[in-house]
Amino acid sequence: MSAWHRADGSLDPRKVRAAYPILATRPGGNPLHYLDSAATAQRPKQVVDAVSNFLFTANANPHRGAYALGTAATDAYEGARARVARFLNVPATELIMLGSATEALNLVARSWGRANIHRGDLIVVTEAEHHANLIPWQQVAREADADIEFIPVDDRTGEILWDRLDSLLKLRPKVVALAHVSNVLGSIAPLAEIASHVHAVGALLSVDGCQAVSNMPVSIPELGADFYAFSAHKMGGLFSGGGLWARADLLAEMAPIETGGDMIREVRLRDATFAEGTQRFEAGTPDASGTVALAAACDFLDELGRAAIHEHETRLLARVLRELPDALPDVRILGTPHAEGRAGLVSFSSDLVHAHDLATILDRRGVAIRAGHHCAMPLHEQLELSATARVSVAPYTDDDDLDALFEGLRDARAIFSR
Repeated sequence: MSAWHRADGSLDPRKVRAAYPILATRPGGNPLHYLDSAATAQRPKQVVDAVSNFLFTANANPHRGAYALGTAATDAYEGARARVARFLNVPATELIMLGSATEALNLVARSWGRANIHRGDLIVVTEAEHHANLIPWQQVAREADADIEFIPVDDRTGEILWDRLDSLLKLRPKVVALAHVSNVLGSIAPLAEIASHVHAVGALLSVDGCQAVSNMPVSIPELGADFYAFSAHKMGGLFSGGGLWARADLLAEMAPIETGGDMIREVRLRDATFAEGTQRFEAGTPDASGTVALAAACDFLDELGRAAIHEHETRLLARVLRELPDALPDVRILGTPHAEGRAGLVSFSSDLVHAHDLATILDRRGVAIRAGHHCAMPLHEQLELSATARVSVAPYTDDDDLDALFEGLRDARAIFSR
């Protein structure tokens, strides 16, 4: 094991924290207890160093300059693509580098969806989807006069009722779109099983993998997805960055939705032909530094060990699930009650203390959590909740962070019980 682990092979968060300079800062005068990694993960020094090295040694446009610096930029960019592809266990020739997972999910809907979804066709999503995996399909359905049906959730816990999918599949949808890990529920979808059922009726499976790729081992071929989107900034990369994996045969049929430089083969005044493969989906100057940063983030996550990360986070989530009812006796926890079925996060509500008040009180102690609808308004409406509080963990989260969380929750309960 590496320097980041204990003798028994488990992750040692105190050692890991040393790689994240921001965790030594004191915003607002308090030690920082960062519990909002599901929104944006902190960046390790290794990622920042990789970006600096690229900008200081290879800062040129990839694919363009026929000079040594331009070649270095191209090599760094394409090498980073290959590294991210290895991280996901997919061919680099099937990996499109984009600005965000939102861009990736929109690409699936606006390119494949617009070409293949027609009047009367059916799209299936879950009631728990992030807006980025719902609104693009709403747009496609509206334009094509197609239909959308929803895999429902439990009215109390929000847990997705996967057993209802088979009845929807009898309607023979064209595509099923869902999250690998819900950004509100934290629940891990049984993707391999879902994929086999989806493919049995001739449909495709499009997956939002944002909350999965940094929290647990992910090998896309084992999941059965046809499209898989992910976001760099949730992996310790920069804000801009992410990508889409798609099967090679699907990529070959898809049209670009953005056009311009670097995605063309030939341009004439009245028409143009486009490049083959992933290049035709990457119009304009690529975000080479962001892709290099993402590759460095993949290096660091693999150095820590994704299985070890998941084991560490599962232990922390088990403590959150166990102690939340003591800190807030009226707490309503969303998603599965078992830490083993989760990845990275727990969302909850309290009738005594509103989520936004909780976040404000916790911030006074340096505890950063998320409060709101987490870009999943339909789910919150279904659960009759205006907002929830969300605690999310990472390799650098330790028990001191959770101690501060529960002290703050007890403080909030005391304030609102007066």
